[in-house]
Amino acid sequence: MKKIMFAVIAVLCLGTFSGCGKTEAQKQADCINNAKQIMVALIQYADDHKQMLPEKLTQLVNENLLTPEMLVCPAADKGESCTYEFLAAEKDLSTQKTGVFTCRRHPGITIVACPDGHVETITGELPALLTIEGVKKADLAETRLRCNAVSSQLRTCAVLGRQATDFQRIIYETPCPSYDADEDSWKFFSDTMLLIDANTLKQCTNKELELFIKLIDLLEKCEKIRNR
Repeated sequence: MKKIMFAVIAVLCLGTFSGCGKTEAQKQADCINNAKQIMVALIQYADDHKQMLPEKLTQLVNENLLTPEMLVCPAADKGESCTYEFLAAEKDLSTQKTGVFTCRRHPGITIVACPDGHVETITGELPALLTIEGVKKADLAETRLRCNAVSSQLRTCAVLGRQATDFQRIIYETPCPSYDADEDSWKFFSDTMLLIDANTLKQCTNKELELFIKLIDLLEKCEKIRNR
């Protein structure tokens, strides 16, 4: 009987020392501390990369700026990894206006890490730009607006050509959709641009080629945002 009691006490103590049994307030405090340390690492990363943030928070571990445990909220289930929602992937920290990352693992509150390094808590419904879904929608709209602008420049440039080339005909027959057009319209436009081959591009002027490359880069960025 004594052996059984000692075993139970040992298990309870082990749970306490490993973090089990913490109150929600303690978990929130530990999560805020995690968030502050992650922000220190992000600021250091940005200082070393011309103020650009990484694609994923796990890159901070790869560069020995954090341990993997720091990316897991104390309220997360056992076995989870990188539970913080990164809102500013590959963005310029110096121009970031909203939260950099959040934690939504605590009842009634969201922990938000801000660009200047401080961490705050928000109760109630989050603004769209503090959710992964909202940021993704805004980034996609912004990038597609840039596609519109570059496409318009390309069409203007192409009309100045002395004689219509195959490249110019494709550009004119495939106008860029509006930023809020349906996904099928954007897929058709993107696929058409990406199918323009090297031989057709040889017909471009230097200016047309410059604008076309910029357009393709933006279309590839759109696809990357969609697949986050």
